Amino acid sequence: MKIIFQHQFPGNIHRISYFGTQNEPKIWVDISMQTEKKWFILNLQDKLLQEIKIPFDKSIVYTWLDANENSGFFSLLEKGKNPKSIGFAEVNLIDGAIRSISEKFNFSVKEKKMASQLFSIQIPSHYHTEKSYFKDFQQFFEIKFNQKIDKGIDYLEGDNKLIFSYYLYENTWLNKLKVCNLDFTSIWDDTIETTELIGHTTFQVFENLIIYTKNKNELIILGNE
Repeated sequence: MKIIFQHQFPGNIHRISYFGTQNEPKIWVDISMQTEKKWFILNLQDKLLQEIKIPFDKSIVYTWLDANENSGFFSLLEKGKNPKSIGFAEVNLIDGAIRSISEKFNFSVKEKKMASQLFSIQIPSHYHTEKSYFKDFQQFFEIKFNQKIDKGIDYLEGDNKLIFSYYLYENTWLNKLKVCNLDFTSIWDDTIETTELIGHTTFQVFENLIIYTKNKNELIILGNE
């Protein structure tokens, strides 16, 4: 494995999602800061990263739903104790402009496929200490890697790789990422956070690329040698 992209953002990575075409896939990165949020677009073909404007007012809560070649689709709510639904917005992810807002999710995508249908996007399964499978992972890590894991583990089995995000204690709690061949040979190891808590989804596999966050604010993309 090798790093094909690495960047530290000015805030915590709240979410990453995907759009574009198979020839030119792109990543949308939603950053949360103390007083504001920022959006970034990463073109995976040329590794070009750019910031685009956020089209929504601070009084609006937005949730990513899906995307196509150039548009992202969001559900919108007003902030408050009893949040009111505003509807659904289509946003141009090239410049951050709102293309349309509708009460129902009825945007015409013509013949363009949604990103969720176009791309292979894999999310790991999570196992916490109360699940019976977790003890199997504990035994496996002790035997294979001489590591005593605890708290929980995220696991994904790919076509030719095994990927683990797990926790162990070494004077403090560490969240580690390990990538193995099917013969359990480690081909990538990284400490992705020092934390007392179990974090958000720490990695994904997008079109055979391993995408993960480090210290909540750094995006790292791994490709094959």
